[in-house]
Amino acid sequence: HNGNQPIIVTLSTPFLAHTWYPCKDGPSDKADSVFVSIAVKDTIIQGNAVRAVSNGTLAGVETLEQKKVYHWEHRYPIVPYYVMFAVSNFAEFTLDYSNETQNFPIVYSVFQESLDDIQFWQSDLPIVMDLFVDLFGDYPFADEKYGMTQLGFYGGIENQTNSIVGNMVGSGWFNVSVHELAHMWFADALTCSSWNHGWLNEGFATYSEALWAEETGGFENYLSTMLNKQYFGEGTVYLENTNDPFQVFVSIIYQKGAWVLHMLRGELGDEVFFEAIKAYFESYGTLYGHATTEDFQAVCELLSEKDLDPFFHQWIYEEYYPKYAYNFVQDDEDVYLTIHQEQEEQGWFTPFQMTIPVEISYEDGSREVVFLDNMLTFQSYVIS
Repeated sequence: HNGNQPIIVTLSTPFLAHTWYPCKDGPSDKADSVFVSIAVKDTIIQGNAVRAVSNGTLAGVETLEQKKVYHWEHRYPIVPYYVMFAVSNFAEFTLDYSNETQNFPIVYSVFQESLDDIQFWQSDLPIVMDLFVDLFGDYPFADEKYGMTQLGFYGGIENQTNSIVGNMVGSGWFNVSVHELAHMWFADALTCSSWNHGWLNEGFATYSEALWAEETGGFENYLSTMLNKQYFGEGTVYLENTNDPFQVFVSIIYQKGAWVLHMLRGELGDEVFFEAIKAYFESYGTLYGHATTEDFQAVCELLSEKDLDPFFHQWIYEEYYPKYAYNFVQDDEDVYLTIHQEQEEQGWFTPFQMTIPVEISYEDGSREVVFLDNMLTFQSYVIS
């Protein structure tokens, strides 16, 4: 970075941790704790000492000949690929976070040349933490810290208690910070049981960006954010083949995964939806466990008292989306409306079962929205 200043960092998702230490790699295994010791040359580069950062809390720094050994301890269950370390001539600053029940530091390890700008752009992260604590539940690693470490390239990885991000300057990179913070609940504490269900990590974190947009700019800002995350391509949100690490973090689990949650919110209503999100985390995340799509569906069904199997089947396990054609006629009293799902002609999944809002305009200038349950490829309705 900054010319010739060195940095060493681990990037281990989705199952590359075994390339640098022995482990049972992948989402299925969680060690109950991890201690990481990193020996680095005792030197100063451009005015900053070379430091080593990792998960959890710094237990001590040992001087050994011309080296310093940084001893880190993390005492929460953790999957192998979120174990990390990074070494560089980092500058460090801390934002203190506290609410009624929790108090812990947000620790930044950044490049000296970026320090002032990062302090400015990251000042709202404690407010994001407030929002996620309110929506999801207590921060799951409060006995230690939340950390962010600058890499200088790449995007971001939600290493447990210490996210790696390429940069932290500007609104776009702050959204990356929001995304990685949301992962502490959905990916780190509560982990998909396999990468087939990776949308439970990435879809939730991507949708959390929209929730932050809603918090800061209202519902219109939320909708604008979601419209920028549309996905109309092929493939299923459930990943059939996860053997290739370059075919795990694909756009469908981020974008369409987030839209699954957006549409589910419309299906359940705000009150039940947010109750279900928190209950889902409380059921599995507070145990630092694993979950599948079916686990999440079961929580939503329990709280909504709805059969959501058609919803999850069509949006997680099938491809594409519904395409509608419609026509209507009216007499003195009624409107006769016909809806036709056209995707059958293209060989896509059909029929999608959706609630369709239809706006009716009256001669006196008033308007009314009626909600039609569309269950068939061809379906007719009479609206009085």
